[in-house]
Amino acid sequence: MLIQNKDCYMMGQKLHFDLKSNVDHSDLDYDFFINRARNDSKLIDEIKRLREAKEELRNFESEIDSHLPKSQKLKEFREFSKNLIENEEGLNRGSASSTRTKDEEERLR
Repeated sequence: MLIQNKDCYMMGQKLHFDLKSNVDHSDLDYDFFINRARNDSKLIDEIKRLREAKEELRNFESEIDSHLPKSQKLKEFREFSKNLIENEEGLNRGSASSTRTKDEEERLR
């Protein structure tokens, strides 16, 4: 419900008032104001920590190549391991039958 602005006179002169319909009572409550300020300060601290974490992540991502082995070394190791598994005798399926004895071969047939 809004208060109506009626003609008010003081000492014979008309007074004009702009009535405020939405009064923010939180500004009038001291405890609420202090708690809101504390919450805002905590929020500011959290935002600051988040910004620092983002900066650390950006720095790490920019220097990630220095933390990882060189790609050429990775390629060489990949080729070496592939050749070792596929081409080394004793490690592929074709050479598995040569490790069996003649009796084992006959029993498997």
